Amino acid sequence: MNKNGFFIKRLRIVGDGVENAEVEFSTGLNVIYGPSNTGKTYIYQCIDYMLGSSQRPKEIPEAKSYNKCFLEINSYDEKPYTLERSLKGGDFKLYEDEMDNLSVSIDLKADNQSNKDSISEFLLKLCNIKNMKIRKNAKGITQNLYFQDLKQFFMVDEAEIITESSPIAPRPTRVNKNIQRTFQENILKFLLSGQDDSSISALLTKDDVTNKKGKLELLEEIIDKIEVELAGSTNIEEINAQIERIDNSIESFEKDHSITKVRFNEYEAEKNQIYKDIVQKETRINTLNEILKRSSILAKQYDSDINRLKATTEVSQAIDVIEVFNCPLCKSELKNDKTEIVDLESIILASKKEIEKITLLSNELNESIKLFEEEYTLLSQEHDSAKSNYNEILDTIENEVNRNLSEVTKQLNVFSNKKSELTKTKTMREELKKFEERKCEIDKVVEDNKNQGKDTDYEKLTTAILQPLTESMYTILKKIKFDNLGNSVGFSEEFFDFVIAEQNRKDFGKGYRAILYAVFTVSLLKHFKNKSCKIGFTLIDTPLNPYKPDEAKEGKIPSNLASNFYTYLYENIKEQQVIIIENTKVPQAFENDIKYIKFSKENGFIPKS
Repeated sequence: MNKNGFFIKRLRIVGDGVENAEVEFSTGLNVIYGPSNTGKTYIYQCIDYMLGSSQRPKEIPEAKSYNKCFLEINSYDEKPYTLERSLKGGDFKLYEDEMDNLSVSIDLKADNQSNKDSISEFLLKLCNIKNMKIRKNAKGITQNLYFQDLKQFFMVDEAEIITESSPIAPRPTRVNKNIQRTFQENILKFLLSGQDDSSISALLTKDDVTNKKGKLELLEEIIDKIEVELAGSTNIEEINAQIERIDNSIESFEKDHSITKVRFNEYEAEKNQIYKDIVQKETRINTLNEILKRSSILAKQYDSDINRLKATTEVSQAIDVIEVFNCPLCKSELKNDKTEIVDLESIILASKKEIEKITLLSNELNESIKLFEEEYTLLSQEHDSAKSNYNEILDTIENEVNRNLSEVTKQLNVFSNKKSELTKTKTMREELKKFEERKCEIDKVVEDNKNQGKDTDYEKLTTAILQPLTESMYTILKKIKFDNLGNSVGFSEEFFDFVIAEQNRKDFGKGYRAILYAVFTVSLLKHFKNKSCKIGFTLIDTPLNPYKPDEAKEGKIPSNLASNFYTYLYENIKEQQVIIIENTKVPQAFENDIKYIKFSKENGFIPKS
């Protein structure tokens, strides 16, 4: 058995201030048993709702406090998924984990849309049914297959199970009230054969033909225009070869450009450093120049002060040795009384000390000037050298690096422009090819439409296609000892129904119609067992309609037939899943060996408050 498909693991409804209502299932046979009004049908409606139905479960008094539903399903490769949905309607949350271990969820749309974020797409993917098209009418028009379209082939409620209509006949729903018989029978044909109708070409209306001829004329105009523009150009193969060579050249030039750019940045950094050094040296040179100017003035001042003090000393010494001298005005003789004029000795002594002091300062100044002059000379030489290096780097950047960069950039632009031209030509050639292919497609559709005519003979659902299914139905009916079975189960293409012992299913009583519908569903489930695509479970509400001796109404099936049907399911459905909702007890012999869920008036699906 392959690992495609899924089965129902657990159903839970929750609400505020109420105990969770929960039921758990397993693979093999599951039976939900109990009297009326215990929540059995409500379970069916919840499962249907959680598998994408827009029809909410009926509002029963017992469930009024519940607001949210969870459904845990398991793929046959043992991967758990949990679906969450409000009982008031709306979209889904999907958890890739068990119901008791929920964390991060993914949003899924509830509507039947063919997008990756819908509940339909998710469930179909689990069943390995992807992007299938089903023919819906005699003209060959197809539509997408959604998960809900498959419902009646694996889920049957208590009203449908006894219907006089064929199990294959369309069941109008609240979502789709205009389901066509052609669409429904082609779904079954797909399920049995594995082949959908994607390859079918639909018949065109006159308007469609006119429209497509108009498109052909437009395409021809576009093709002619492109061919004129491409006149003389090479083919795509040569264009691709040229582009490859250009790409190699561009790559080489880009490497050169990168290397040159690195060199440019290095030279720029060195240039900026030298310039900074030149500025620093020029600043210091200017400072030294100002210091030397001021030092020269100060040195002259020191010399002047020393000369003045020397003159003072000499005059004082001369006066000190003169005994008599005449008045400069009257020429009369003056008396030499030194103590009365000035203290010449003190003046001489003070002048000599000041001369010594100034001489010392002058000498220190001269030493400093000598050092400043040496620094000035050295800095001037270094400045001239730095300036020379700076000019050399400028010359290198300008005449070597920049020139190389300019040349490489120029070549890159040339090759890039050439590549753009070739790419444009290539795109036009590719577009031309697409337009030509599209023209051929439309030509073919129009031509095929001419050849098809009005009565196109599409493959239909025939007795031959149904044979594996009818043989399986016959085997099951024989094992459960169905009355007056005959030699085979057939299918009437005229009445579009199964035939048992030359009697159409619709002509049996309600109880027998129910068991025949159930057998059809189980046979289809068994057919899927080793197929690449499959559902993996079937859910049937009240298929056995038990016989009661005191109420022997028409259409009731014998109790031994019900027991035999249970026994068959127990013995033959192990790796897949069958869920039966019934008022009939299972045989006691294997009651403990199956998933047997028993409800009573006091203890139903929804806990008593």
